[in-house]
Amino acid sequence: SSFLCNYFYADLEKQHLDFLDAPDTLLLRLIDDFLLVTLDQEKAVNFVNHMHKGVPEYGVVVNPAKTLVNFDMSCAGVSARKIDHDEKFPYCGTTIDCRTLDITKDRQRDAHLDVSASLTVDFGRAPGQNFQRKVLNAFKIQSHLMFFDTSHNSPRTVLDSLHGAFRETANKTWAYMRCLGKAKQPRSELVIRTITKVIDVAFLLLTSKSRTMRYPQYRCDIRKSQVALVAYMAYKNVLAAKQSKYGSVVAWLRKEADRLASGKQYDPQRGVEA
Repeated sequence: SSFLCNYFYADLEKQHLDFLDAPDTLLLRLIDDFLLVTLDQEKAVNFVNHMHKGVPEYGVVVNPAKTLVNFDMSCAGVSARKIDHDEKFPYCGTTIDCRTLDITKDRQRDAHLDVSASLTVDFGRAPGQNFQRKVLNAFKIQSHLMFFDTSHNSPRTVLDSLHGAFRETANKTWAYMRCLGKAKQPRSELVIRTITKVIDVAFLLLTSKSRTMRYPQYRCDIRKSQVALVAYMAYKNVLAAKQSKYGSVVAWLRKEADRLASGKQYDPQRGVEA
């Protein structure tokens, strides 16, 4: 089980990797996937060599082909795989900027997947409510605080992560509408109200007091107008690329994005009235 695996790896760290217990070093692990962040290159080299050598009493050995570093090094005469200097470091579905340590979701990993294959379409009663609920949930599952924390990530990185989350939400919105069939697809007015609702929920979720109370060091210093502009752009880019009957929605998105880009304040009632 993963619990038992964690137990043994924790003991391995304590018994064999205690040289990494230092203020300039952070060792992370998700079950058996290690990530070492350190200012001391010698410690990083020692860690890689130690793990490649293996720890027989724990039955642990690292596959050199799966080792990845961001500096030049060799192990047993073989060069370790290295990312390019301008690449982000991938780790368990995330990417890490090696210069700033900003964290983003690794969206390239799932870029080839068919979005509609991950959807559960509800053909029951209250189709409008079901549609809106599905779209809101599509954003919520992407709202992990580590991607939107401006006390760790730069505001630019947070906005980029937000754009990626809205773009994925927009793709799922479009896929869900297609799965409903032409006769049951939501009207443009409902789509506009749903996008407006997503913006409201996203801002409340990312900046909520409950989140900062639970995680006191968390901050998300972004304005609602920024959230709205990013959402409008993401939805516009997705829907405009489709041959669909939602031309009026795309026109509304363009108009609202231009309005916010000119410096005007976000007004949720404009979406409701459209």
